[in-house]
Amino acid sequence: MICGDVTQLLDAFVDGELPGPMLLEVARHAASCPPCDAAVRSLEAVRGAVERTVRAAADRLDLGPVWPAV
Repeated sequence: MICGDVTQLLDAFVDGELPGPMLLEVARHAASCPPCDAAVRSLEAVRGAVERTVRAAADRLDLGPVWPAV
């Protein structure tokens, strides 16, 4: 696997959407390639920030008025 292959698969890799063997190939490449490793870490950080933001917004929702209508 080369950097161009990894670049195309980064989103699916970070989201855990790749099949096992391909997931392992991307991980092996990133482990030995500092630029690809940095790209993976950057995407993981963005994913984590988005997840925390969405979770915080969902926690603030007041669904109390909705339940009587259901």
